[in-house]
Amino acid sequence: CAQLTPFAMLIICIGFFGCEAVAEILESPFGTDDNDIDLKYYGQALIRDLELLYYNRETKPEFVFDEQNDLSFKYLLDGLG
Repeated sequence: CAQLTPFAMLIICIGFFGCEAVAEILESPFGTDDNDIDLKYYGQALIRDLELLYYNRETKPEFVFDEQNDLSFKYLLDGLG
């Protein structure tokens, strides 16, 4: 058992250094590093979705409304499987 102690301590040490590296990356997720979240991409996608909602606000999709003009996602859910 004494021969395995240095090997076990090496594995534990590598694990702690790995946790430290992950914690450092997660500490500031917004920025310009390679591992950071790309807020510009998500912001542009949000703007596109908001423009789509704004310009099509008068459109009533038939696949969402039932015969009584109530909002119902049953048709979509039935089509999923």
